[in-house]
Amino acid sequence: KQWYQRRVAITAGVKQLKTSVVEAIGKLSSSFKETQEDVQQTKVVVGDLQKDANLTAITEQITQLRESLAETKAEYAGMNKEVMVVGSEEKAGDAKCVKVCAGTTGRDTTDWAGYSTHGLKLTVDISKCGYVKIPTITTSVEGKGYHWRATGTSAVYSTTTKGFTMYLEGGREPGHNPKGGKAEEWEWNVEWIAVGYTC
Repeated sequence: KQWYQRRVAITAGVKQLKTSVVEAIGKLSSSFKETQEDVQQTKVVVGDLQKDANLTAITEQITQLRESLAETKAEYAGMNKEVMVVGSEEKAGDAKCVKVCAGTTGRDTTDWAGYSTHGLKLTVDISKCGYVKIPTITTSVEGKGYHWRATGTSAVYSTTTKGFTMYLEGGREPGHNPKGGKAEEWEWNVEWIAVGYTC
């Protein structure tokens, strides 16, 4: 009887072991199949990269970007040699700090003040340029009418590192006086270029 009970227990144990082994083999088989699929997908991606030469193209683009950056740095280094101040109102600053700054007072934003009988006055702010020494200023007046008759369009007064003043006189003929809002109506504005030292 004991022998029979042992046989039944061993048979049950073998069945359980067989079931566990079958399950483990099934899991391994499934995992192996997934791994094979991953390997196949990786092969396809690598094949596409090689076929399309994407890696080579990316490497070439990186090389081109490096060359372009080197050229830009060389051009930037040479810029200091392109702009120079030959003479100035004050003692020269550092040649590496020469800056060209330009702007306009704007067609709709220029706030002319009346001056004398046919004249105008305007103070122009250049403080954003960051000059530490008085710059050289060149001006012109832009608009949609009658500014060709004005005098003083390139006359600059009281220049500082922060700004300058201009005085204009309009034509003396009837209808050519820029006062009384006519300069604004004609969109007169000052366009300027400054060159100076920022350090």
